[in-house]
Amino acid sequence: MNSIFYSLYVTPVSSILFVLILGISIVDLLFPNYQLKFRLGFNPYLVWHERQYYRLLTSMFVHGDFFHLLFNLFTFYFFAFVLERQFYQNSWHTLLLVLLSQVISHLPDLLRYSHQPRYWSIGASGAIIAIVFSFILFEPTATLLVFFVPMPAWVFAIVFLIFSIMMSRQGNDNINHIAHVVGALTGVVITLILKPQTWAIIKFYLSL
Repeated sequence: MNSIFYSLYVTPVSSILFVLILGISIVDLLFPNYQLKFRLGFNPYLVWHERQYYRLLTSMFVHGDFFHLLFNLFTFYFFAFVLERQFYQNSWHTLLLVLLSQVISHLPDLLRYSHQPRYWSIGASGAIIAIVFSFILFEPTATLLVFFVPMPAWVFAIVFLIFSIMMSRQGNDNINHIAHVVGALTGVVITLILKPQTWAIIKFYLSL
């Protein structure tokens, strides 16, 4: 119990978001009759024509299946808490990073599919990728285990962006790769603005 209160005290944003994403997604997956995907999911047509702007954010609280949910929460757990506790040390900055990146990651689809009512996008991937790339700016040489393959964080960032851009051009796997790319770039920009010291980290490693 003490560890729960400690986590809420030290990393309130990460803790609350983790619980909300987990709880709402599980309710949606176990009780599909509630239709939370359709109530909360991102639909460009409804956002554009019905002004349901809340969907830009609420889409992060529903997921396609348990694998989608667990993969996102696994990544969120290992990066968001560290980022908020060690690097940001400011819960408002962490919240700003998550909310802005989630919204901005949807903007390309909002413009592209605003007249297609059948298009839906769900999940917190845009915000979570932003968190990962924000972490990489602070620790570019950290070793990340990607599908059991260790690699430097900066290498993962390059590989991930190239892969996502290539897959977005194919567009046949029901994964929103454009949101991943935009989320990653948004995470970088927001981090550079909120934490100017990351510029010095980049300059240091570029000078090696």
